[in-house]
Amino acid sequence: MRALGLASLVVATLFLAPRAHADIPPGAVFAEKPLPDGAVSVYGTLGFPGVQLGWRQGFGGMELGAVAGFDYSLTQLTLDVPFYVPVKQTRKFLVGVGVSAGGFVDFGAKYFESTNLPSAGLRLAANGEVTLHINESVDVFVAGSTPIELPFTERGNDLYALLVGGGVELGVGDGFSVGAQLLAGPELLHPRGGQSAARFDGSLLVGLGKRFF
Repeated sequence: MRALGLASLVVATLFLAPRAHADIPPGAVFAEKPLPDGAVSVYGTLGFPGVQLGWRQGFGGMELGAVAGFDYSLTQLTLDVPFYVPVKQTRKFLVGVGVSAGGFVDFGAKYFESTNLPSAGLRLAANGEVTLHINESVDVFVAGSTPIELPFTERGNDLYALLVGGGVELGVGDGFSVGAQLLAGPELLHPRGGQSAARFDGSLLVGLGKRFF
């Protein structure tokens, strides 16, 4: 039922959004990494497993950002600083790769993950994205990420994952974009002092952002 509700929210967001002329192209939320020099965006996302607020800044052919989040499935606060550089860019597509570093504070809720414990630690990831410009108002993208979580303490869960997927982002005028992203893939969870377990993980997010330039 949770997945059905999120899917309905994605459809409503994308298809009921006004199709205004996109004087500023989409790319405020998920797409177009890295942003062009001088471009800035602020955005928020909602879905599973949590909510996020973020900022993105293009400079010197690169992109730097910051993302604060709350994972309600684990009652975990997160802060990440992603960095992207371009690999290939044409008028129709953009390929970017990057890394991310940050931290987390986990309050140890067990209703979604029975091995979860209160902990704090480091978050790392390697990321990549290919954005295809369909037209001045629509971007379609594929993305991949290798998130890692390493607690500072003897308690907690080491986590290693490989997530791939993609989504779409629509410019709706005045620099605003709406978008949706689905990522899924295998995850290895290693409780410290316990037995490792492999499983399937994923995230489904919808977002709204404002891009300046």
